[in-house]
Order: sequence, then C-alpha cells, then structure tokens
Amino acid sequence: MKKRQNTRKQKLTLFQKIIISVIFILFALIIIYIIVAFTFTPENIAKSKIEHLASNYYENYLYEQIIESGNSNPAEILEEYKDTGLSIVYLRQLLLHKDQDDSEITVFLTEHCDENKTSVKYYPKPPYNKNSYYTEYSYSCDF
Repeated sequence: MKKRQNTRKQKLTLFQKIIISVIFILFALIIIYIIVAFTFTPENIAKSKIEHLASNYYENYLYEQIIESGNSNPAEILEEYKDTGLSIVYLRQLLLHKDQDDSEITVFLTEHCDENKTSVKYYPKPPYNKNSYYTEYSYSCDF
C-alpha cells in the first residue's frame, strides 16, 4: 500500500514569522538609507539652495529692476538678451538679496562654495514675463 503524501502546507510558527518580518524591515531600512544617502548629499543640497536663491533673485529683484529701468515694454528690453543672456550674478550677490534672513543657508553655502566664483547667468525667453527664463550655473564648490 502506498502512503498518502500530506499535501497540506505547514503553517509558519510565530518565531518564523518574526524572523521573516525582521528581515523585510531591515531590507526596507537599507533601501531607504541608500536612497537618502544619495539624495541628500552636500552637493545636491548646495545646488538646490543656489537654484532657489537664483530663481528668487530673478523673479523678485532683477525682473523688477528691468521693468523699472525701461519706459517701454519689458519684452522689448529682454528680447535683446535672449541669446547673450543678462550679466552674470555671483553667489555673494544672491546671498545679499535673499528675501529672508536664513543664516543657515548663508553659512552652508559659504562653507562649501566660493562666493566670488559660483555664479548664475539668466537667459530670458518669450513671452518675457518674470517666470519665463532659463539659467546656466557655474559652480565653484568643494564637492
């Protein structure tokens, strides 16, 4: 006579469930750590802060100065600079014109970047309003 094989699955014990759960949690924590480690590097933080300062500078200061300086339509003034770009703005100037007193940003950027070599150049583009431009960054930082 043949013995009948037991086809029922064995249930996991509580200890086995705990071990599997711990392994999955550790695996998830390692993945999260790797993602955070590559995302929040000093280089990425500095670039993000400089880009924020640069957009704020153009939209809230430079564009307003261009409008006030000309009696004509801002589009006519800015169209002249669409290929050559406006003059270069250095990090020290961006830090002077930030809209809030955030000394942490200033300290972080001055520790990692050269204020006199890190720069941004603005290129206006149609329809020449305060949000229509692109930038070129030149970083002189220790990363």
